Amino acid sequence: MLIRIKTMTSRARGEGGFSLIEVLVSVVILGVLATSSLYLTIGGLDSSESQRRTNVAVTLAGSAMESVVARSTSVNASTGLSAIYDGRSHAATLAHWAINDEIPGFDRMNPAWDAHAGGATVATVPFSETIRVNGTDYTVETMIGQCFQPTAGGHCTTDDLGSASVELTRVITVVWWFAGSSCETGTGCSYHTSTLIDTTPDVEWIAN
Repeated sequence: MLIRIKTMTSRARGEGGFSLIEVLVSVVILGVLATSSLYLTIGGLDSSESQRRTNVAVTLAGSAMESVVARSTSVNASTGLSAIYDGRSHAATLAHWAINDEIPGFDRMNPAWDAHAGGATVATVPFSETIRVNGTDYTVETMIGQCFQPTAGGHCTTDDLGSASVELTRVITVVWWFAGSSCETGTGCSYHTSTLIDTTPDVEWIAN
């Protein structure tokens, strides 16, 4: 009888629930898994939001560029420059140039401005606009300058080669934003696009 009781007791112990240590280990493992899952979820959401903001910046930069290209590039007789420079003062041009001078392409064009424009003059093509989209502020900078395309081919640069080069206008639009974990620092995030415009007047053919 005593042997039977011992056997049943041993079996009961073997078929018992989890011990306190086993429960604690399980809780710790579940906590680690839950934390890892949370970080992955947050990281995924942050990456998705970052991509969304970049897509907005791409759209804004393209829209700003289209508004410049769609304007008349005829030469202003009083300034000798394309009319897209109208209202762009010397001081304002250099101030905005300094903000964006590290953007690729700025080192390959010379700043140009409307010599008749003053501090209160409104530029035909705005230097800067702030646009809010889904709670995020985007600053759109539009910079216009001159560069010289070698007739033999190559990049349009700041070097005037005289008759061996053609003067072109380079337009760069830069979109800045300071939202999101990777863009909240002082440098922020930016997206830029550029194009070249030939503002020289077309050759007039004499028929007679």
